[in-house]
Amino acid sequence: MISKMIIKKRILLWFLLPSMVIATIATAFCYRYTYKVVKNNIYDQLEIATGELRNNVNIFLSGKQSRTDDFSSDGFIKECTEGIVRNDSRREYYIEALNTHLATNKKPLDPDIRDVFVIGLDGKVISSTDVGLLGMDISGETYFSETVKRGSYISDLYYHPDYRQNTFFDVARIILRKNGQEGPIGIIVNRYNGHSLSKAIHWGIKGEPGQEEQLNGFGETGEMYIVNSSKVMITESRFIEDAIFHQVVDTEGVRTAFGNRTGMTGIYPDYRDVPVLSVSKYFEEMNW
Repeated sequence: MISKMIIKKRILLWFLLPSMVIATIATAFCYRYTYKVVKNNIYDQLEIATGELRNNVNIFLSGKQSRTDDFSSDGFIKECTEGIVRNDSRREYYIEALNTHLATNKKPLDPDIRDVFVIGLDGKVISSTDVGLLGMDISGETYFSETVKRGSYISDLYYHPDYRQNTFFDVARIILRKNGQEGPIGIIVNRYNGHSLSKAIHWGIKGEPGQEEQLNGFGETGEMYIVNSSKVMITESRFIEDAIFHQVVDTEGVRTAFGNRTGMTGIYPDYRDVPVLSVSKYFEEMNW
């Protein structure tokens, strides 16, 4: 009797063993397939998000450049600039008139503007909404030399501890003579609050009053940010306070993007040393 029961158990085991192997293989296959599908879906989402971010930043910077171009074509600004550089008896009148015009009629047109100032071709500030800049020699600044060379220029984002909001960037444009005469007479610069750049990222954020804002489709762990050529974060971190110009992001994604001037998709530790699925893209226009 015992021998028959043992035989039955062995027969049952031989029948069950293939079924268990098949079930194990099927489970492993389904897991790997599901993992691959989910991972690819996340990468697709990140590719779309980085594409939208790039587009938003382009639109944002182009808007600031267009605003500065408009200022450079203002007839009153041209007239006053010509009067100042002539250095005649009415020079002080033109300086005061242009200072008032910039502060009253130009700066309020864009809430992101910190200061508006005009530079002579010798590199000295001849008019400004910030009187502290008047007479300052900025001929050694990159945005001055590049604007003289190119006609217009958008600077990188800079950090200055004495400024109210700490970060800024400059958009500059050559001022040409009035009445279509050839030749430049100066440079106009719009200095923008650096925090305004975050608007280009946060256009995709949704949130309810009193709740933490979240990136659409990014859940509780996703984030987007921009890193400059020094591998320093120049937009806010979702997880670290005071990250702008303080948080170094020397990740594989950043190194690869600066190395191949394209970017990469992969899994690697982020700036918090937490493994993430990530997409990095090189932003050639600003070397970000």
